[in-house]
Amino acid sequence: MISVPLNQVVNTMKQTEDGDLRHRTNINSEDELGYLGKAFNMMIDKFSALIIDTKKAVDQVVQLGELMNQSADQLTQTSEGVATAMEQITRGTTEQSTEIEKTSSTILHLAEGIDQMMQRTGEIEEIAHTTKRLSLNSQSAMNQLLTKAKETGEITDLVYKNINDLTIEANEIEKITETITGFAERANLLAINTAIEAARVGEAGRGFAVLADEINNLGIQSKKAAEMINSILSRIQKKALISAEYVGEAHQIVDEHFTAVTTVNDSFAEIITAMDKTVTMINQAALDLTQVNLLKESSVDSMLTINSISGETASAAEEVSAAAEEQASTAAQLQQLALNLNLMAERLAEAIKVFKV
Repeated sequence: MISVPLNQVVNTMKQTEDGDLRHRTNINSEDELGYLGKAFNMMIDKFSALIIDTKKAVDQVVQLGELMNQSADQLTQTSEGVATAMEQITRGTTEQSTEIEKTSSTILHLAEGIDQMMQRTGEIEEIAHTTKRLSLNSQSAMNQLLTKAKETGEITDLVYKNINDLTIEANEIEKITETITGFAERANLLAINTAIEAARVGEAGRGFAVLADEINNLGIQSKKAAEMINSILSRIQKKALISAEYVGEAHQIVDEHFTAVTTVNDSFAEIITAMDKTVTMINQAALDLTQVNLLKESSVDSMLTINSISGETASAAEEVSAAAEEQASTAAQLQQLALNLNLMAERLAEAIKVFKV
């Protein structure tokens, strides 16, 4: 019974001694052999983890070596670029000093223009306020005109209604005159009949004859009066129609006038809004100009400071050039170190290649 677990441990050890770390003992007893098997398994687990970590470390070392090599190349290129840049900086500082003097003169000239612009901005702001005030006054007048236009439209509507009422009344009167004309015709017929009867009875019908004449005269006068009334009504109706047309045209004109006034009033409202925006923009421009003026003064001081720094920069450029040469030498050493590190990593990778996990 003891020989079986022991043989299993021995066989597993033989399998792992050639580097194959994928095998484990399968002993679950609680005696010395069980403890030995478990301890052996734990050792193999730890050793496998060590091999895995070593492989990862080798990969990282290789990557690090490549990065070091790349960094060395970049450092060499940077050193060369820095040296070239320092030469250009040295030349540039001399030219910069000349340009700074020109720039300072330009800034002073710009300062005069800024002062004039600030003065003009104040004038523009005053004009904008005046324009807004006039626009408000004009808008007030347009509001009054708009009110009058509404009143005119209401009066026109009332006149148009009165003319329509007058036409209706004239039509009613015309009906009455037609009735009067009918009465006159019947009175005339009655007068004729009365005259005939008076003639037929002779002397006894004289009174009827007189009455017939009166009735006839009344009928004639009534008919003439009705014709005169109809004539007058006809003229009134014609004039009413003409007046209605004029009132209709006047109403259309009032509507167009109202629309035009409303449009102008809206335009004034837009102008006032635009003036408010303009004043706000002018105020902002004035603040910006004030800020620019402050920046101008600061720029003059900065130009003087830059001029001083330019001299210091030239000296610093020489020191940087020397440092760049040292940096190039360091880059060469770093590149050699990266090469040695890669060689060591390759040897280590070759050494652990025999292990299988």
